[in-house]
Amino acid sequence: MAVKFIIDGINIVDPSGVTVSREDIVSQDRTMNGNLVVDYVATKKSLNVKWDLLSDGEFQKLLNAIESKQSEKTFFTLQYYEPEKGGNAGSTLTDMRAFTAGIGYYPYFTADDKQVWRDVSLDFIEV
Repeated sequence: MAVKFIIDGINIVDPSGVTVSREDIVSQDRTMNGNLVVDYVATKKSLNVKWDLLSDGEFQKLLNAIESKQSEKTFFTLQYYEPEKGGNAGSTLTDMRAFTAGIGYYPYFTADDKQVWRDVSLDFIEV
């Protein structure tokens, strides 16, 4: 699967992988006689996006895109190839409005006085 990932119109270097999860949002309650009543609200997606290695420049671009939205307290507009729709460069990019709680990363090594980052990951949750 070819992977493409765009945050608010900013092309981010292609990630190593994107994992998509789906979650049903429901409201549930019990009646007076104990029966469970479940109301389906919506199905929302979560994306786990990973990069095995990022140069310092690409890492800073990603970090700036994330931090700017968090400081504005607004949502991200993501574009990615959806795996269940073929998920490759010949298919259409899927749009998603989402938020993220943070970013995980590990400073790997320094090359030419620039940091290289390993195991960079983000979880985006559809709003």
